[in-house]
Amino acid sequence: MKIWKRLAIGALSVMMLFSSVACGDTENAGGDHQHKAVRRAGVTPTCEKTGKMEYWECILCDKLFADPACMEEITLTQVTLPKASHTLTNHARVEATETEHGNIEYWTCDVCAKYFADAQGKSEITVEETTLASLISLVDFLVTVPDDRDPIILQLADPQVIDSSTMRDGRLTDQDMIDAWGPTTREDRCYRYIRELVENTKPDLVLVSGDVIYGEFDDDGHLLREFVQFMEGLNVKWAPIMGNHDVESAKGADWMCQQYENAPNCLFKQGDIMGNGNYTIGIKQGGELRRVIVNMDTNGCTGASQASKNNGQTVHHGNNGYGGNSNTYGTYGLQPDQVEWFKATVNNIKTFAPGVKVTFHMHIAMKYFAVAYNEAYKSLVGDPVARYQIDKTTYKGNSGNKTLYPERVKVHNEGDIGTLLYLIQEHTPDFWDSEKVYGDVNKEHVIFKQIKALGTDSIFVGHYHSNSVSIVYDGIRFQYGQKCSTYDTTQILKADGTITSGNIYYDADGNCKDGTPLVGGTVIPMDKETGELKNPYIYYCTGAGKEVDWEQYKNTIG
Repeated sequence: MKIWKRLAIGALSVMMLFSSVACGDTENAGGDHQHKAVRRAGVTPTCEKTGKMEYWECILCDKLFADPACMEEITLTQVTLPKASHTLTNHARVEATETEHGNIEYWTCDVCAKYFADAQGKSEITVEETTLASLISLVDFLVTVPDDRDPIILQLADPQVIDSSTMRDGRLTDQDMIDAWGPTTREDRCYRYIRELVENTKPDLVLVSGDVIYGEFDDDGHLLREFVQFMEGLNVKWAPIMGNHDVESAKGADWMCQQYENAPNCLFKQGDIMGNGNYTIGIKQGGELRRVIVNMDTNGCTGASQASKNNGQTVHHGNNGYGGNSNTYGTYGLQPDQVEWFKATVNNIKTFAPGVKVTFHMHIAMKYFAVAYNEAYKSLVGDPVARYQIDKTTYKGNSGNKTLYPERVKVHNEGDIGTLLYLIQEHTPDFWDSEKVYGDVNKEHVIFKQIKALGTDSIFVGHYHSNSVSIVYDGIRFQYGQKCSTYDTTQILKADGTITSGNIYYDADGNCKDGTPLVGGTVIPMDKETGELKNPYIYYCTGAGKEVDWEQYKNTIG
């Protein structure tokens, strides 16, 4: 047969084959099946993906069928099978302890490994949301207070323990001052006051707000060792922070931190960011973390020793103290890595304890302290209450400070106490609270704003021995702790009821020559139910304000 004939016969056969399966109707007149169907395997659904039923698809007309005979036509929607239910395993609730994490009751899916808050697998949560954090994992130290009473915090400002017999050459030239701060004075000028405070206020925690020692009188470390031993003997939890004079000692910051860290009752952690001593203390009551105290080093080191500077964490800005030289801008105060640390730390704590209250404790106040006092009281005593710097040469107000005794001002705010004698902003670190650190001239009070944004309700500071004022403004308590010794400048109550500040000299009978020294501590009660701060008060010590009839000074303009 010729080749062309064979090709023609083949082509005719192919045409006849396809016509036999052409699918106009499901069946032809003779009942023969006309679809050319391909089986599509089923896919089992899971809790993560939809599935498909087994079906057949005609490759010529694209129709879908539930059976291989192509008798039951279906749609793509019918082919799709919904997701399967989660295969859930229950996890019982485990209460957290102080040292071990617990968890809420939750469910996990054995297939997709997701976490759920309900047995139906409808409320998905994260693994972090299942955790009941151990309290000690959230903070560096934990103070547990019995449930049946209000916790008590005692703030002691600026002990500044001095021994003139171990001063550096030429440090003091006035013989009266050398005698006043001699080697046998520490009991009378400092320790007896702190002992009385602790015995009578019975604090759960003592905050020591920096300048524990005057470093240039303690190059051999004997004053710090003695102070630590004294505080340990009181059998109370105590937490110091660094002031601008502490790390002047030739022993250096690392050595000082070791003395604190090795003391059983001392709550202190040096940390590894800038500054020496950035750490947190939690106050636990009723099984809950009620308050966190964020302790920070404000790096006010005008004369840090070489040993301190060698550790790479001590911020030193030469001998130019608190203001005028622009070369010192941005050096002391809280450093950028400290700001990032406290933001991350507090936010983590609030993830697990969202209702916790927050206190910041540092040595040197930020600029907003001056703003707060002025705005709160200028309408009552005149403007400015505290003079604050606009730039390096211009100040708000020309007459300087007004002396402010909040508890004496008529219609003063409830809970406002203490004395503000001296606060001019050229001597406070406006530059680390604003643009000089962050490089944005439009960012005023940037660090304060970040502290406030964390839900902070109080900031406790020291440094200004002349001030013991504590007020609430802008929803935050701004508090200078009461000075707890008569070393260096101390408040003095004059016979006419005014208060001034100066060095204390005693006569032969042990009486202050210039009036009554005001020495003590600021007592801060906490509400046992909520953790809120109650109104603080100043405890004045025997012979240092305790015997004064303070009622006679109430409701008068200071």
